[in-house]
Amino acid sequence: MAYADWTITLTGSGATESAVVNSGRSSPLTVGGGFCRRLTTASNASENAFLRLSDAYSSGNFVGVPSTRAIRVQAALRTSVNPGSGCTAEVLMVTKAPQTYSSTNIYGLGLRVVPGGFGTGDPSIVLRTGGGSITSLTGVSLNTWYSLRMDVFPLGTGGDRIRCWRESVIGSGTWTLLYDTTIPSSSGQYVAWGGSTVQGLVYQLNSSGNASSSSSAFVDLFQAYVATAP
Repeated sequence: MAYADWTITLTGSGATESAVVNSGRSSPLTVGGGFCRRLTTASNASENAFLRLSDAYSSGNFVGVPSTRAIRVQAALRTSVNPGSGCTAEVLMVTKAPQTYSSTNIYGLGLRVVPGGFGTGDPSIVLRTGGGSITSLTGVSLNTWYSLRMDVFPLGTGGDRIRCWRESVIGSGTWTLLYDTTIPSSSGQYVAWGGSTVQGLVYQLNSSGNASSSSSAFVDLFQAYVATAP
């Protein structure tokens, strides 16, 4: 994907998005290109950097995906620092998100940092579903790349099936299933198909305390697919 394939929305005075040299990270990726994207939130407020596939990308196939199709998104993600007391920070791949981003109406898989969480504020891999529901899957580490994948399948009028994966070695193509769940269409966690929903990435800070000025996350190797639902 080219940079022009993305529509980028920055909400909050400290939200930024930029390209950085991959080799400048500790334990850099050994696959992919020479650059990754850095997403930053830097103020003591709730804000986000939202990158979505544009309306024109792939002739619009990733906007308003109908319930006859399935969606897969995958990416390498890492988060750099504990965001600060009273704050949480998340970097997520998202599907079926509103074009004006809202964390309460998405399916999202990624890394979440909560002070006092796993280790000493280390992140966990989480799944976000509609209504703001968060399921923590496993604890991981700061400043480390993780390759994650989310598959979303429609189940007719009955709801959706979501499968979450982690790649054993980035670039190997070998995936370990982390979580497999069904979201009934009658549930508050369900997110509808179609409309103007989009797919992409987000880094969001939710602050009720003292946010770190250097809170950031990194993303690379993003891929998205739609296919006829099985």
